[in-house]
Amino acid sequence: MIESVFITNQIPKPLKETLLTKTNSKNEMLKLLYRLAYEMKVLDTKQYLYTEESCQETGKMIGGWIKYLKSNR
Repeated sequence: MIESVFITNQIPKPLKETLLTKTNSKNEMLKLLYRLAYEMKVLDTKQYLYTEESCQETGKMIGGWIKYLKSNR
């Protein structure tokens, strides 16, 4: 995901929205994998809550970026 965000920052504006949508999908997949790890008892509650909070915050930032790009069309 870090690579996707870095690349998105470097490409021309018209291409950013598509790549950000893919990055958002990766974030959702990551959240799902953390949830599965938690349910399988690989992560304890504290670890899961920390990672879930980080993923939520990342999703908000990506969503804000997408919203910004849509508003400037």
